[in-house]
Amino acid sequence: MEQLDSSLFFEDKTPSSSFIGNKRNNKEQKTKGNKRIKVKKDEEELQLERELFGNGSEIIQNFGNDKAFSSTSFIKDEYKKEEKEEKEIEKEKRKEAVWNDEDDEEEEIQVGKGKVVKVSHGILKDEKEIVTMKQYEDNLRNEFKKKTLLKDDWANKSRKSRNDENLDEEDDDEGIQRTTMSRMGRSGLLESGELNVERTANANNEHRCNGITSVRFHPKNSLLSIGSKDSKLLLFQIDGKKNPLVSHLELKGTKIYSAEYGLNAHEILLSGNQSCIYSFDLSQSVVSVYKDKALADIAKEWKRIVVSPDDQYLALEANKSQHVPLLSNKSKKLITKFTMKTAITNTQFTPDGNYLTCSTAFGDIYRWDLRMRRCVDKSNDNGQLTRALAYSKNGSYLASGSENGIVQVYQNSEVMKTLGSPIKQMDHLVTEISEMKFNHDSQILATRSAFDSTGKNGLRLYHVPTFSAFSNFPSLKKFGLVSGKINSFDFSANSGFLATASESGIVSLFRLLDYSNA
Repeated sequence: MEQLDSSLFFEDKTPSSSFIGNKRNNKEQKTKGNKRIKVKKDEEELQLERELFGNGSEIIQNFGNDKAFSSTSFIKDEYKKEEKEEKEIEKEKRKEAVWNDEDDEEEEIQVGKGKVVKVSHGILKDEKEIVTMKQYEDNLRNEFKKKTLLKDDWANKSRKSRNDENLDEEDDDEGIQRTTMSRMGRSGLLESGELNVERTANANNEHRCNGITSVRFHPKNSLLSIGSKDSKLLLFQIDGKKNPLVSHLELKGTKIYSAEYGLNAHEILLSGNQSCIYSFDLSQSVVSVYKDKALADIAKEWKRIVVSPDDQYLALEANKSQHVPLLSNKSKKLITKFTMKTAITNTQFTPDGNYLTCSTAFGDIYRWDLRMRRCVDKSNDNGQLTRALAYSKNGSYLASGSENGIVQVYQNSEVMKTLGSPIKQMDHLVTEISEMKFNHDSQILATRSAFDSTGKNGLRLYHVPTFSAFSNFPSLKKFGLVSGKINSFDFSANSGFLATASESGIVSLFRLLDYSNA
């Protein structure tokens, strides 16, 4: 990216030293030619001189008198006066909320009829209730907060930004610290229960296609790619309103099964009903074909491409194959292949890019060390027949989806030698799990089943770390979803959008309102 250097020029409006000097000397004696002109003293200056020095007779009379006025005592008194004023100012700056008056706890008042507040405000249960001053003050404060919570939101944001700027500064006020932490918690963490979501315009209103197999958001911007079995790759700029089509590609004779971003998101990798793989350069709009006889000997078509998080490797999946080829992302050349005892159902790289995890039809989960190129662990998925895997972006969890719709979550760690026991099991779906994915901050886990034809039970979103399902999503009636199988889904880069592709060729778009950035 070309960087443009820019300079800012400021006009220097600082007064010159000569000007300042003239200002300072404007009360001193002025000269006109060789003559000295006395500046007439005002009454304030004369009064000050009398207080400091008196007249000549007063000085003689007061000489030797201990109580006589001296310039030294005047300076000391002024210093004490200034010190006292500074203490008063400092005292005013202290927050009164940090100090509690014990008298407020003991003194009682009777809230009579029509004196303070109305019963309908919910502050007092009885108009003649006797409460302490402290209780009365707290009631008024709580009522004020209720009324001004929404109105003062801008002020809360401003205070929050100031707190962020002063995180390194010590604050003895524990109440303020607790308030700041609670605000950060509310703004940074999702709440379980219901998801704050709304339906927006369909992503592909400008151009629909049949047999959608893949929807993927660009990892750095709002570009959405849609791949389909009718050989088309469509690119849309997502804004939630018009979502214009910006580019398209057609691979004649090739059904697109998978479309993933690679090489630092500068290209889109495509696989389908061919033994080769394709690369679409986003900057030059050029398509490259990568053919390898070694790949053709392993499988005749590739249903899925998996890109490692560090952008170094590619892994390929084929139907009913026991082999997973590992390719260089840069050259697209075969490096090695990993072989399991039974057919592979899903493949995922660990978030650190050091391991490749593969599930098989009989529920075995293999972990391959990419540095040593050997299997370091083989565990069973707690008796389930595994069909899908997903790692959280923060590396804390590994989720597995089974043939009967069961979702299991495991604690993940590089130091763990075996899979261990699941920490959570969810059974909201009743058909085979086809795809799973955590969002960018690992607070949402999404699962889909392509075998549910009604669309009602094809997608579930879970709150992390409670792993409880969001009760209001999906809802066909509320969000106007088109019934039918869900073939693919994806979160945008900052989880502001969720895109779901139906069997009918419509890509529904949802705005997750808890995420301000799309």
